[in-house]
Parts: sequence; C-alpha cells; structure tokens
Amino acid sequence: ADTATTQSTPTVTISALEGASSVTFTYSEKMNSTAIGLKTDYTVNNAAVVGTGYGVTVNAAKTVATLTLGQTVGGTNDTLSVSDVVCAAANANNAGTANTAKTCVTVANDATGPTATAGKALIGSTNAYITFDSAVSGFACGDLTGSGIGCSSVTKNAYSNTWAIVADDTIASGDTFTMTTSGVTDTAGNAGTGTLIITASSDSTKPTLKTAAISSTSVIAATATMTGGTGQYNVKGDTGGIAAGELFEAWSVEGLAGTTSLSVTINAVDKTIVVTTPLTAGYTKSASAVVSHLNADATFSANFTAAVTTIGTVDAATGAQTPGGGQSTHTIALTMSESMAPSLWASNGTPAVSLDANADGTVDSNTTDTCASFNWEAGTATCTVVVITASEKLTAGTSKLHVANTATDLKGNATTATLGYGVLLS
Repeated sequence: ADTATTQSTPTVTISALEGASSVTFTYSEKMNSTAIGLKTDYTVNNAAVVGTGYGVTVNAAKTVATLTLGQTVGGTNDTLSVSDVVCAAANANNAGTANTAKTCVTVANDATGPTATAGKALIGSTNAYITFDSAVSGFACGDLTGSGIGCSSVTKNAYSNTWAIVADDTIASGDTFTMTTSGVTDTAGNAGTGTLIITASSDSTKPTLKTAAISSTSVIAATATMTGGTGQYNVKGDTGGIAAGELFEAWSVEGLAGTTSLSVTINAVDKTIVVTTPLTAGYTKSASAVVSHLNADATFSANFTAAVTTIGTVDAATGAQTPGGGQSTHTIALTMSESMAPSLWASNGTPAVSLDANADGTVDSNTTDTCASFNWEAGTATCTVVVITASEKLTAGTSKLHVANTATDLKGNATTATLGYGVLLS
C-alpha cells in the first residue's frame, strides 16, 4: 500500500533584546534562503522594516536570518525598546513546507547585567580572548589586570559576544588576566557584574580543515553560435543536463551538409553534436525550422536548448564550433577544527584559498574564489568560487579545497603541508 510522506513543519526562535540594533531568527531546519532573506517577511510593531540601512543576512546553512535595524526615514539608528513586538512571517523550509502562522516575540525589560563567562590565553603567543553572556560595549584594556603580562588591544568578534585580546608580550606559563566586568554595559545599559580570571594554557595540537561544504550552485550556460548562411542559431547546454555550465566548453557543435531532411546526432562520449541540414536547392531550411527540429528531439532537449539569433536560411555548412561563456558559481562554507588567530583569519586572501578539482595535488589555475564572513572564533568562512573550465569542474566527494598554511590557531600551530589545510568538498 502507498504510504504518505510526512514533511516537518519548521519553527523559529526569535532573539530580540532591549537596546539591540539587530534581531536574530533561528530556524529549526534548513529554510528557503529567498524566503527568509526578504525584509518584507519581518515586522516591528506591525510595521514594515523600511528606511536606510535595514537589511537581512542569511547564514550559509540557511538556518539563521539576522535583521539589522537601520534608520527610519529622516530618523536616527533604530534600537529595540521594551514592549516592542517583532514578528517573522510564515516561511517555507527547503522542501517547501511552511510554518502555519507568523511568529512574534515581545521585547522584555532587561535588568540583568552582563558577565564574563569564559576566556583563554595561549602560552607562547600574544593571543587571548574573553566571552560574555551577552553583547557588551565599553570593553577596553583598562578592564583587564595582567599578572606577568599586559593588554595591547581588544577587538570584538563580529559574529559573537567574544572579544580578541592581544597581549603586549609573549604569554608565558603562570601569566593571568583578571577581567573586572563592571566597566562594560549590555545593550540595555546594565553594568557588568563579577570578575573572571584567565590563566595561561598550552596548546600543541595543529588545526585541521574539518569541512568544506557546497551550500549552493548557480550555472551560466555555455553557448555555441552556428553561422551557416543568412539564418543563424545558437546551442546552449541546459542547467541540469550533461553539459551544464562550463562542461559544455569541452564539446563541439558542427553543421554538416545533408540532402533533403534534418537530423541531429549527439555523442556524449566524444562530446559532439552534429546537425545535418539539407543544402540542396529546394530543400534548405530556415533557422527557425532547424531550431524547432532540435528542440523537438528528446535527447537534445533533455540536455540542450537551441534558439534563433538571426532569421534567415541555413544554406551553408558550419565547421565545428567550441562553446564558450559557461561557468558555475559555488558557495562553499569552510569550518576549521578550532579557533584561529584573528589577524590570520581575517579577510579575503588572509588566508588564501585554492581549489584542486581532481585532487591530484595541482591547484586549479582557472578557478577564482572570493571569501568573506571570517569568524576566527568558530574557525568558519564562506567562499564564492567561480569555475570557467570544464576540466576544473568541482565535484563533491572528489574535489578538494585548501586553506593556506599561513593560517594558524591561537597558539600559532599550523600544518606544514605545501598546499595547506585540505579536505574533500561535500
């Protein structure tokens, strides 16, 4: 007997704090990124979020959306106040199942001051950090008392409530930092409470690149232009076919002279398409007729699309044409095994990233990548990789991504591999 397929209904947890200038929406599963990435899906006090600076960002896993409050028209930067009501619309998950109603929370009065909850200082380096239980402001070196060591600078991690500390000298065994939290305040203006002692610790374990997961792929079709006579047409590789994107550039498309009828032969092994067109007087075909014939062929239409570019007659053969202009763009989320040194895990090119499509130890030369969202504490980043050559097609489970060995953990441990940290794409 047939059985029904049960689809889970996603839920959302909203974090909206007094005095905050952003709201975090955490979904119970992978969502449709287009749906949860729209400002129109969120409201504050039943009003649309409009004005300068308002925006929504979605994480690579498509499970968290962050709404940044900008400025009201003609106003100042918005922050949340007690009793504000923040809502998320009924959005769909990646399978198309939506939660049945919008979800709302009311901003509560926050009367509790922040505390420092964790910290680390690495022997043999100048790197340390401290984590608070909520977002704070006003933290400076003066809030730290060092024993055997001093503070040179502090910088907030943009993705968490953790701050990087740079010591004024190399941290040694027995050194400590004591954090006096009364000098910082949370978003509601509450002063911090308590103290935290950070004692220097050692770390001799080299970090690894745990995962490099392709979260999305978009394709631009390669095109071959056929110019046999006054009528011209082109052939493109379809997005989901055997020659999608840059793959079609390894093919050839040829127009041969026939007698009285049209035909098309596709050889996936040799990667050729041969279009035979009648050139005998009285039997020639228009470009429109050739295109209609191609698109009506089941094998052709499953993998390719033809379109007229110039109306006219196809009355001459066309030599083998090599398609061009195809590419695939992949979004890849990187995760290291531990926190990385902030100054070396910072921005595009720091560290460098490279791809090895065939996992043969040779870095691809026609692949470009641009990386962003470097979170040193989590050891994560997101890279946009563009592939324009068929031989460098990225394949999950086969291709590898490498992060340069210039990246180190907080202690300074690093791989010595020539290509750096490597892992198979997933």
